[in-house]
Amino acid sequence: MTLMVCVDASVAAKWVLPEIHQEKALALVSDLEEGGIEVIAPPHLPVEVTNAIHKRVYYQALTPEEGKDALRSFEQFQVSIYALPTRYEEALELARA
Repeated sequence: MTLMVCVDASVAAKWVLPEIHQEKALALVSDLEEGGIEVIAPPHLPVEVTNAIHKRVYYQALTPEEGKDALRSFEQFQVSIYALPTRYEEALELARA
């Protein structure tokens, strides 16, 4: 049986950007590489990680080239994106209520 772990951008960004608790996020990656764990994420994960990288470049914590390298590194991670499109309509109805 494969264990599924859902990550959000706060974890995934730590895979490629130096942040507090980065070692814990990288430990998860190490566990993933050993197998038996599937990483899943919501559909907005790549956009949020890209935005985190962009902010680092914008505020000059990274050079543009370092930003590109970080994005390329992120793209190497095996993450299954899960979307539930039928839930979007339900969310819209709830928001209007």
